[in-house]
Amino acid sequence: TNGMRAEYKYADLKKIFGSDWGTFSSNPAPSITSVSPTSVMLNQSVTITVRGSGFVKNASQVHLNGSSLVTTYVSATELRAVVPSSATVRNGSMSISVWNPSPGWGDFEQS
Repeated sequence: TNGMRAEYKYADLKKIFGSDWGTFSSNPAPSITSVSPTSVMLNQSVTITVRGSGFVKNASQVHLNGSSLVTTYVSATELRAVVPSSATVRNGSMSISVWNPSPGWGDFEQS
């Protein structure tokens, strides 16, 4: 079966590359403590700063109302993301979340 073949290949790779082959660590669960600025001008793009914990370089992604934003990793406790002007065309609140991909813990949201 395919499962047996995959296991066989894994065993061969483990022999070739050593006992650490196939050891994976999970991405931490992200947590948001603050987002700034707390308000934005209508019809203008803005760079937001998201502070918290569990952010992962080259992995964590800031989302606005469920859509991913261009995100810059600053540190394990800070991300920056660009909110496009098309997202600021109406008054109202926005939902900001941070997502860590697999292997990981999903997302954390702050409205």
